Amino acid sequence: MPNGLDTKPIILICAFEGKNFQDGVNVSELTAEKLKTEYPNATIKVAVLPVDYKTIDQFFEKDVQSIKPDYIFALGEFNTPTDEQIKNSIYVAEQANLMIEKNAKNSYGTDNKYNQEIYKTIKNDSALTLKGANGVQIKQEYPALDLKARFSDSAGIYQCNYIYYKSLDYMKTAGKEGNAVFIHLEDSLAKERYLVDGKLDELAVWLMSAHKHLKDFDVPESTINAAKDFAEYAEKINLNNATKEQTSEFESKYKAAVKELFVNTDLQALINSDIPIEKYGMPTEVDIKEYDELTKKYAAVIDDYVKNVVDYLNPSKEPAAATLPSLKN
Repeated sequence: MPNGLDTKPIILICAFEGKNFQDGVNVSELTAEKLKTEYPNATIKVAVLPVDYKTIDQFFEKDVQSIKPDYIFALGEFNTPTDEQIKNSIYVAEQANLMIEKNAKNSYGTDNKYNQEIYKTIKNDSALTLKGANGVQIKQEYPALDLKARFSDSAGIYQCNYIYYKSLDYMKTAGKEGNAVFIHLEDSLAKERYLVDGKLDELAVWLMSAHKHLKDFDVPESTINAAKDFAEYAEKINLNNATKEQTSEFESKYKAAVKELFVNTDLQALINSDIPIEKYGMPTEVDIKEYDELTKKYAAVIDDYVKNVVDYLNPSKEPAAATLPSLKN
């Protein structure tokens, strides 16, 4: 159903920018740049946001309220999980290139607002769960593109989860519950960027510098010691050549430090403070051109999903043309 005075439904597509992000690349941004934006029966708007909680809040408070979308697609990236991660169900039992997230939960960034413990499932009466990707014909096999899509039960605990939570919350308030979907895109070209793959993730990098400055804030001694313990261990080992035992110890100390920070501090306020950050263990920037073929394929799949949403929002109109013959359902 068209929103406001617009005669066509509005579909908002959000992605995260690569600027200041890990190695300067975020496949969601590169994919968003290649998406089809012209449909006779729908208005497509694309927004690329910094990986930042406050900006997400401001975007929904101002821009989304002005746009009044009928459907929101949100895109983010994930790194190829290790066999051990898959075994432990950190992602899903079967690996895929696109993870279609089924829900967003109360965690990291939403806990203070909703006054609930982080990592806890939100109450049933306020649960914002996508029980089935409303309006999207979820096709899971794209052999012509050598891609697979699968459903996932965890959107993570960072900005990806947060923007999805905000999207579902907005749609629920607007009387269009479930009219949002978050899709994680695999950055299969990433060069050992994350924790268990030989590099530090963003929060770990922050900790490497921040532990030296926590004494300047109202932070318990136990938290300072946990952060210091992690940072000092991380500085001693080379993650590129770490043994399984060293990697396990690294992760254990990291999780202990993060738990202390979550429980005993306003972590987001600390991150937003003026603590100077050094780029420990961060890789050099990559050539964006390396991602051209991969993100073109992702764009073809997302276009296919968007096409189905256009049809869903225009039940009396002619179906939108498929983006590629190989993507017809």
